Amino acid sequence: MIAARRTFGLGLFLLVCSPHEAAAQATAVNLGTTENFAVLGGSGITAAGAVNSSTVTGDIGTFPTTSITGLANIALMGTNHAGDAVTQQAKNDLATAYVSAATQTPTITYGAATDLGGATLVSGVYNNPSSFGLTGTLTLNAAGNPNAVWIFQAGSSLVTASSSNVVLINGAQGCMVFWQVGSSATLGSNSTFVGNILSLQSITANSGASVTGRLLAQNGTVTLDTNTIALAVCAAIMSDPAVIVNAPAATINRQATNGPSTAANQAATIIALKTALIQAAQQFDTVTVSGLTSIYNLGFAQMDTEVFSYEQRLSDIRDAGAPDITAPIPSEKNPWSGGYAKNPRGGKYAKNPLLDGRHMGPVPTDEDRPWGFFITATGDYSSLGNSSTAYGYDSESLGTALGVDVQLTDHFVLGVTLGYNRNDSDLAHGGKLKSDGGRIGLYGMYHRKGFFVQGLLGGGYNSYDTERSAIAGPAKGSTDGGELDAAVTIGYDVKMGAFTVTPLASLLYTLIGINSYDERGSLAPLHIESQSESSLRARLGVRAAYSLQVKTTTITPFVSAQWQHQFLGNDLALTSRFINGSGNEFTVYGPGSGHESALVSTGVNVSWSRYAVYLAYQTELGRSNYEDQTVLAGFRVGW
Repeated sequence: MIAARRTFGLGLFLLVCSPHEAAAQATAVNLGTTENFAVLGGSGITAAGAVNSSTVTGDIGTFPTTSITGLANIALMGTNHAGDAVTQQAKNDLATAYVSAATQTPTITYGAATDLGGATLVSGVYNNPSSFGLTGTLTLNAAGNPNAVWIFQAGSSLVTASSSNVVLINGAQGCMVFWQVGSSATLGSNSTFVGNILSLQSITANSGASVTGRLLAQNGTVTLDTNTIALAVCAAIMSDPAVIVNAPAATINRQATNGPSTAANQAATIIALKTALIQAAQQFDTVTVSGLTSIYNLGFAQMDTEVFSYEQRLSDIRDAGAPDITAPIPSEKNPWSGGYAKNPRGGKYAKNPLLDGRHMGPVPTDEDRPWGFFITATGDYSSLGNSSTAYGYDSESLGTALGVDVQLTDHFVLGVTLGYNRNDSDLAHGGKLKSDGGRIGLYGMYHRKGFFVQGLLGGGYNSYDTERSAIAGPAKGSTDGGELDAAVTIGYDVKMGAFTVTPLASLLYTLIGINSYDERGSLAPLHIESQSESSLRARLGVRAAYSLQVKTTTITPFVSAQWQHQFLGNDLALTSRFINGSGNEFTVYGPGSGHESALVSTGVNVSWSRYAVYLAYQTELGRSNYEDQTVLAGFRVGW
């Protein structure tokens, strides 16, 4: 399941096909020359927000009131017709289209104001003499028919709630959705809307609302505020742009212009369609490419898993030197009555901390087994939610890590670890990211009288296969890149009988790089530049463990809680350029995430003789717009 997934209104479709009959008596509305307009007003256009805060792909215009307030706040990928002859003709065509939508025979007529949230609707004409609302998600199901049409007839108003969504499934197309509104329409903040709004009065798009379709107001004002508005291109046009360029003149005229068949008209139509398609594809790219920033977040999460794994091994080494207060005791004398227990390893005695200086059996030690080997299997799930301007991802990873270490002295351990990880991530609109990565690291620990400092320094190589949603097919690519990892932890083991309480502090750094590559497929493939991002995390917390002896087996459950602050890696960027465009680079940012979180982990270690098995779980809590969970299971042996 994709966390917080929104189907943002950026399908960028431009309707150029003739009306089609669809199931449930719905017939596509012929918009005429209005098709070229993303925003069309009757009493002006107002754009609030900052400069270029709203993006409009398509033409804009208004008539009879020709004023456009806040034009600098619109990044326009189209033509501003203001109140010229083109706008006036479009207004005439809008009036005709409005009547066409309003007079179609309803498939379903609702008796009172209706909230469409939670509904899944097939093609049809849906009428409400009062009004339509939308709270939550409305799903439009084409059932495999690309010509499926939806017409919503609202006698009065259309109002969508904040963060509401219109979702298209099974071949549904935004160019085939029409909302005929008897008075005014209002789109809630951060909502995702699909379809062509034909409103008799005004249309208001609140902050962050995005629209795949058109905002067409016959008499009132269209008000924008930091929005994304894009036209709709039917799949038949998207699948092969050459069809547009090479189609017979009569076909082009019938499908696109609905006007006199003249050579000039046909040539202008071809140019307009090609331009609109490229603009739409480029606008769509600038949004869907944000999902590729997940490459960096995945690398950071996998490094956290590696640290979690090697820290388990080092804590085992420290625990091996702890007094075993519950072990069976040789009974030359009974230490529980104040006597001594002989150490068969050499006649020495071990102090029993529970008996006020008396003695007990031998202290377990690795002196006879200085070498250690461990192998760990890991599973990780991470999720980054969408923001109002970028898509997130859901990710699942499986990996394995193994390590070999040696105790060079009584207080110093040095080892090497190798790891492999396979990741599969779901991006927006069916996009995919697959990666394979290998890591190698050198780890070590110095410990004495409870104090310890441990660290990891390593690197790796990752290969990536990317696929993101784009116009005229998915955009695919392959690349690779390097990785640098470093971590250091200091702590102090406080022994309290069978309990060990360890306050600790850590610092982790990860650098992820990717090499440049070119996408293939789609109408506007990208060249992704060579680039890198880094993350620096600080942790402070405590670990508690309890050792329980059952005959010759030691069972040690533990729990840990740490506060984490992320200094770098919260606002990840990706720089690219269009292969077939001007060559100018642009940078997009992935969804932001919080700086603060809590790391909570728990697990158990079971050891006997020279062997041990362990199971552990770690989750990251409280970090806004992000979650991560890790499970690891392993085996170790000493010799």
